[in-house]
Amino acid sequence: TTLGLIAIILGFIEIIRLKKYSKVEAGIVILGYLGLILHTANMILRWYVAGHAPWSDSYESIVFIAWGSAFASLIFFRKSMLALGAGLFVAGMFMMVAHLNNISPQITNMVPVLKSYWLLIHVAVITSSYGFLGVGSMLGFLNMILFAMNKRFDLDKQIKQLNNIIYIALYIGLALLSIGTFLGGVWANESWGRYWSWDPKETWSLITMIVYALVIHGKMMPKLRGEFVFSLLAFLSFFFVLMTYFGVNFYIAQGLHAYGRGEGDATWFNVLKAGIGVWTMIVVAILIMAITHKKSVK
Repeated sequence: TTLGLIAIILGFIEIIRLKKYSKVEAGIVILGYLGLILHTANMILRWYVAGHAPWSDSYESIVFIAWGSAFASLIFFRKSMLALGAGLFVAGMFMMVAHLNNISPQITNMVPVLKSYWLLIHVAVITSSYGFLGVGSMLGFLNMILFAMNKRFDLDKQIKQLNNIIYIALYIGLALLSIGTFLGGVWANESWGRYWSWDPKETWSLITMIVYALVIHGKMMPKLRGEFVFSLLAFLSFFFVLMTYFGVNFYIAQGLHAYGRGEGDATWFNVLKAGIGVWTMIVVAILIMAITHKKSVK
């Protein structure tokens, strides 16, 4: 988290001063890689001790999402300090959540349905997508800050560049989420005899896929291309991911995926619902504006 904040601050300084600090950037990247190597080693050690892939319960999957965020930023987005910092910061936040009191790190016996090679494939792909989508969300927030600074520092070029990085992060995240959801359907057919059962986890995964598909396709609209609204939607869309993971696991806690459940404060559940509500109102407003504009042109 600290390393991510340093990278973000450095990114803003470089943008404002139009100057690169290559040695400092190199140091941050090296420290990031060291953190990722330690994180990976920890997961491998847990895999060896537990005897199964380390993403079978809430604690392990949250740690894996953090790993995915750090991996995405260091491998794909390390050339941009803001993008690198966003990924490392998101990874740190998920690691903090993994160590909250109501999430147990204890290694336990797996639920029988999880004793399958599909755990290695389906869950890994799905949780990796959350890492990319988390980076895109944080970058959307940072891009809105650049919008606020734009009049004073003339940051149109930097905003456009960051918008492109957000688009790439969301695109990769949506691709992984879609593939993981379809693979989950295959696993469900093997385990329960049907591909889809409208389980809360399945339903919210589908909703999240549709949401990100709308945002990505919406970037092709003149009203959203390179504009503030795209960054805002990229930021708010992550509330759907949080609902899919935390909302279903910790608050709804029903259905065939209830083996990953936990307990959570109702306040955070209301925050998730508020974020989703704001996203929905913005999209509805955009659609109304688009329809009205089309009619007026005719």
